Formats: sequence, C-alpha cells, structure tokens
Amino acid sequence: MNHPMEWTDVLWYLLVGIGCLLIGYMLGARRARRVKKRALQELNAQSLELLDAKSSLSAMQQSSSQQVRKDKLLNLTLRKLKQSNARSRNLCDLLTKQNKQH
Repeated sequence: MNHPMEWTDVLWYLLVGIGCLLIGYMLGARRARRVKKRALQELNAQSLELLDAKSSLSAMQQSSSQQVRKDKLLNLTLRKLKQSNARSRNLCDLLTKQNKQH
C-alpha cells in the first residue's frame, strides 16, 4: 500500500538531517583546529629559522666590517713601513755620502 508521508516520518528525517549537520560541523571544526595548530607550528618554525638566518647575517656583516677595518689598518701600516724603509735608505745613502766626503 502506498500511504502518504506522515509528520512523524518527516520529523524523523529532519532530526536525522540536523544530527548529520551537527556531526559534520563538529568534525569540520575539529579538523580546522588541527590544521590551524599545524600551520601555526610551521609558521613558528619558519620564524625561528628566519631569526637564525638574520642572526647569522648580522654576525657575518659585523665580521665583514671588522675585516674591512683590519684591512685598512694593515694597508696603513704597510704604507707607513714602506715610507719608513724609504727614509731609512735615504738616510743610509746620505750617511755613506758624508762618510766618503770625510
């Protein structure tokens, strides 16, 4: 026999549908929290790596600037040494000339 749907049948389907929606929402929210937590962990790890890289870069820049200063000081010292050697040679030459004259 074909009988029309009664209100109790409709109500049953409606309750099952609402129950499925609630279960789906809860499962989706749970998954979203897990995904968000994982994304935050990855972001924090990347932030730490970035801070590490920035720290290394800063140390290398500082070392580089110190190296430049050391190079300048070394060049200055070398130039002064060359000048000193030239003066010493000139004085030696002058002394030998004076000794030959006497």
